[in-house]
Amino acid sequence: MNKQEYLQYILDTYGVEPEYLWENAPTAYALRHANNRKWFGCGMTVSGKVLGFDSDAMFDIIDLKADPLMIGSLRMTDGILPGYHMNKNHWLTVVLDGRTEDALLLQLTEESYRITAPKIKKKKP
Repeated sequence: MNKQEYLQYILDTYGVEPEYLWENAPTAYALRHANNRKWFGCGMTVSGKVLGFDSDAMFDIIDLKADPLMIGSLRMTDGILPGYHMNKNHWLTVVLDGRTEDALLLQLTEESYRITAPKIKKKKP
């Protein structure tokens, strides 16, 4: 799945459009919940060198929040890396170039969305 397909999926599924928040990084964007404004994703375009690849080519990536207990095993999947510019204990980076299966990318997105969703407060009896 490429960046355009991914962002269309986000809009269709969650009703969320990317927010371009940084003047000095005009292609970087945040994906946020409408009600609590928490990020469930952060996307950008970065050089392969900063991702640890042997290439200066530019790659679209998305950072997603994940269960810390799963992060280690997920990082062994092709196209999934430690969170770029994020807390590496709680975030993963997925390269949006097709190397990660779409089903896994969408599952990770759903998990990130769920983890960052507003908590439902129970009424006291």
